[in-house]
Amino acid sequence: MFDAAYFLPAWRSRSPFGLSPLLLLRLVEAAWTPKMAGVLVSEFDPGRDRDDRSLAALVWLLEYLLLRRYEA
Repeated sequence: MFDAAYFLPAWRSRSPFGLSPLLLLRLVEAAWTPKMAGVLVSEFDPGRDRDDRSLAALVWLLEYLLLRRYEA
Protein backbone atom coordinates (compact mmCIF):
# COMPACT_ATOMS: atom_id res chain seq x y z
CA MET A 1 0.00 0.00 0.00
CA PHE A 2 1.09 3.53 -0.71
CA ASP A 3 1.58 6.25 1.84
CA ALA A 4 -1.34 8.67 2.07
CA ALA A 5 1.06 11.62 1.79
CA TYR A 6 1.77 10.76 -1.85
CA PHE A 7 -1.50 9.34 -3.13
CA LEU A 8 -4.27 11.15 -1.32
CA PRO A 9 -7.21 10.92 -2.11
CA ALA A 10 -7.06 9.11 -5.47
CA TRP A 11 -5.99 5.81 -3.93
CA ARG A 12 -8.54 4.10 -1.73
CA SER A 13 -6.10 1.59 -0.24
CA ARG A 14 -3.68 4.02 1.34
CA SER A 15 -2.20 3.80 4.76
CA PRO A 16 0.00 5.89 7.04
CA PHE A 17 3.62 4.77 6.88
CA GLY A 18 3.02 3.00 3.58
CA LEU A 19 5.34 2.92 0.59
CA SER A 20 6.70 6.15 -0.80
CA PRO A 21 7.46 6.35 -4.53
CA LEU A 22 11.21 6.32 -3.82
CA LEU A 23 10.95 3.24 -1.61
CA LEU A 24 8.95 1.53 -4.33
CA LEU A 25 11.74 2.31 -6.81
CA ARG A 26 14.30 0.80 -4.48
CA LEU A 27 12.21 -2.36 -4.23
CA VAL A 28 11.78 -2.52 -8.01
CA GLU A 29 15.52 -2.08 -8.52
CA ALA A 30 16.25 -4.85 -6.02
CA ALA A 31 13.90 -7.25 -7.81
CA TRP A 32 14.58 -6.10 -11.39
CA THR A 33 15.40 -8.66 -14.06
CA PRO A 34 15.23 -8.36 -17.85
CA LYS A 35 12.37 -10.86 -17.71
CA MET A 36 10.09 -8.48 -15.82
CA ALA A 37 6.97 -8.44 -17.95
CA GLY A 38 4.41 -6.09 -16.46
CA VAL A 39 3.10 -3.77 -13.82
CA LEU A 40 -0.36 -3.77 -12.32
CA VAL A 41 -2.06 -0.66 -11.02
CA SER A 42 -5.30 -1.17 -9.17
CA GLU A 43 -7.61 1.24 -7.42
CA PHE A 44 -6.67 4.55 -8.98
CA ASP A 45 -9.65 6.92 -9.04
CA PRO A 46 -8.77 10.01 -11.13
CA GLY A 47 -12.11 11.61 -10.29
CA ARG A 48 -11.01 11.95 -6.67
CA ASP A 49 -7.50 13.22 -7.44
CA ARG A 50 -6.68 16.79 -6.39
CA ASP A 51 -4.66 18.89 -8.84
CA ASP A 52 -3.54 15.68 -10.61
CA ARG A 53 -1.09 15.06 -7.76
CA SER A 54 -1.56 11.31 -7.64
CA LEU A 55 -1.69 11.10 -11.42
CA ALA A 56 1.66 12.90 -11.67
CA ALA A 57 3.25 10.42 -9.26
CA LEU A 58 1.76 7.48 -11.16
CA VAL A 59 2.92 8.79 -14.55
CA TRP A 60 6.39 9.44 -13.11
CA LEU A 61 6.56 5.84 -11.90
CA LEU A 62 5.33 4.39 -15.19
CA GLU A 63 7.76 6.55 -17.16
CA TYR A 64 10.62 5.36 -14.96
CA LEU A 65 9.65 1.72 -15.47
CA LEU A 66 9.33 2.10 -19.24
CA LEU A 67 12.66 3.86 -19.53
CA ARG A 68 14.26 1.23 -17.32
CA ARG A 69 12.87 -1.51 -19.55
CA TYR A 70 13.59 -0.07 -23.00
CA GLU A 71 16.74 2.06 -22.64
CA ALA A 72 20.03 0.27 -22.84
